Amino acid sequence: MTVVEQVVEQVDEVVGKLLEMPGSVPRDVPLLDLGADSLVLIELADKIQHTFGVDITVVQLFEEIVTIEAITRWIEQERTLPAPAAPTAPTADAGEAEDGAPRPQAPAPIADQVNHLIAQLLEMPGSVPR
Repeated sequence: MTVVEQVVEQVDEVVGKLLEMPGSVPRDVPLLDLGADSLVLIELADKIQHTFGVDITVVQLFEEIVTIEAITRWIEQERTLPAPAAPTAPTADAGEAEDGAPRPQAPAPIADQVNHLIAQLLEMPGSVPR
């Protein structure tokens, strides 16, 4: 069995469990057409991160990477990309650039963004309990 076939089977298994579908999940049918909702896609994104070590966003699962075949291609593509270079230590104060101007804030980690989004959608103050 090739690596691609193994990834396809693993993704098929994860999606099948999340959708509570017995047997094999159709690999070329959009997940939303199979009954996936936003909560399933959030869980799927998390499981892909933990199982395969690649990042995929819920937006991608809604708009671009919508089938098991597409997810498999994404995983294979991301696993073959070189790792990003380690960040260098800042030379000035972390809150200011060398010219004294404020530095832009780094984006919040995806989990924090998703947590914030869910809290907004559920109209909960603060964040959603993890």
